[in-house]
Amino acid sequence: MGDPLTLGLASTAAGLVNSTIGLLKEARNAAKSSEDHDLKEKLNDVYDAVLELKEVIGSLREENSDLRKELDARARMKWDTRSKLYFIEGDPDPFCPACVDRDGKQIRLQPSVNGMGWICKVCNCYFDRV
Repeated sequence: MGDPLTLGLASTAAGLVNSTIGLLKEARNAAKSSEDHDLKEKLNDVYDAVLELKEVIGSLREENSDLRKELDARARMKWDTRSKLYFIEGDPDPFCPACVDRDGKQIRLQPSVNGMGWICKVCNCYFDRV
């Protein structure tokens, strides 16, 4: 879940855009009776720009949410200094430190064929069991 400040800012931005859209609709309706084609064209351009801004705000909110989820997931991972592997509390299976550190991806390690270590099926790194 996002922090209250970020959620408040996003809600404020969305509210401003929505109220601006409402005002632009009123201005466009008022301009319909006008003979000023330049005014009508400019109002349509502004209206289109505000709609585009609304889409961008929605995309940014979604991206922000995704990034916060990634940060939360990363924060749950703990580095085990003995094994030199990442673990999540309560989960006995380790995660590939190469993939976590290099790409930020949580890739679960698989036991090696000989049972003496762990292997990552993504980057093919091998880690000895301690």
